[in-house]
Amino acid sequence: MSVTRFYFLFSHEIYAKSGLDVLFHTVIME
Repeated sequence: MSVTRFYFLFSHEIYAKSGLDVLFHTVIME
């Protein structure tokens, strides 16, 4: 559980900094 949460948060940071935050959220919403 902890590893998954860490990976999710870490990935989110990368996507946000990459300017793909919107795209990332769109995929989650789908």
